[in-house]
Amino acid sequence: MDGSGRRITLTVGVFGTFGLQEAGLYDTYMRIHPDIAVRQTSLTRNDVYHPQLLTHLTTGSYTEEWKASRA
Repeated sequence: MDGSGRRITLTVGVFGTFGLQEAGLYDTYMRIHPDIAVRQTSLTRNDVYHPQLLTHLTTGSYTEEWKASRA
């Protein structure tokens, strides 16, 4: 919980399908840490993802706490 007693939400941004959610990783994490919710956002189109990634990298304005991308 945060300082005001609200549940913390972590956002994981992925490009494509990593299988993290499908494998139950987030559910397991939330079961171990009941005060934390994990939410995943996913982009699958490179023409959308690449410009957003460049903007996030150059400005440091991420909307996700974790970012997963295949190199």
